[in-house]
Amino acid sequence: MKNRKIILPSLLSIALVSSLILPASVVGASATVHPPGDHSTSHSTADSSRLASTMALDNPQGQVTPMVAVGAEAENDKWNPGEAAVQYQLTVSSTDGGSVTTPGEGTFAYDEGAVVKLVVKADAGYRFVNWTGDVATIACQCHSTTITMNGNYYIIANFEKTSTTSTNSCFIATAAYGTPMAGEIQILREFRDGCLLTNPPGKAFVDFYYKVSPPMAEFITEHPALKPVVRAGLVPAIAMSTVAVNTTLAEKMAILSLLVLVSVALAVWVTRRRGKGPEYT
Repeated sequence: MKNRKIILPSLLSIALVSSLILPASVVGASATVHPPGDHSTSHSTADSSRLASTMALDNPQGQVTPMVAVGAEAENDKWNPGEAAVQYQLTVSSTDGGSVTTPGEGTFAYDEGAVVKLVVKADAGYRFVNWTGDVATIACQCHSTTITMNGNYYIIANFEKTSTTSTNSCFIATAAYGTPMAGEIQILREFRDGCLLTNPPGKAFVDFYYKVSPPMAEFITEHPALKPVVRAGLVPAIAMSTVAVNTTLAEKMAILSLLVLVSVALAVWVTRRRGKGPEYT
């Protein structure tokens, strides 16, 4: 009997302490327990002893978070990753005599700051003149250029008819390759139309070329053995034309700088060789 009197108060004390330790809002409520290994386990408890056992097994730290608040911020970040990138529209068109082949003609959407390549192609009997419209960020007035998208832009590629003499003629090159349809001649035509005919010095050079080249082309045609020699001599001109036609202004400047450096290095090497003079043994 004496032992029973001692045990009963002890049990009552343990029950009282347990009720004080475990929050009343947890008992019989739904809660999510987060173990250290990034696993979220949801438990519905009917009494405090079952919740305590679950917490002891799944979460040694005893962290209990109500389900309504679990991952609220993470879910918000998941479904709202950030503001969408700002986009602008580029509208491209052309006059008669040619077309814009890249990116095409119409209206296109690009992210802010995007650098868009523009390429035009003139029809037979026409040449590219310039770009007009919102051209503030166009790299150059070339048939192959770029535009930087900092707003909504509308641009037009303008073409005009060329003279009958210079439409398809590239006299010396045509005589050297034997056909006006050679790819090298097409490159030279594009360089003529896109770079030379767009400025007064270039136009003067083209006019001079068409005055002096017909007799030379005739001489080459009469002496076929000269054709390989002339083709070899045209390689630097074709290479330069290819660079001018297919690169942006920044790329042209980089290539020009490289050529200058190579030329300077070559000049220094030649000067040093001459300074040493002949060596005798």
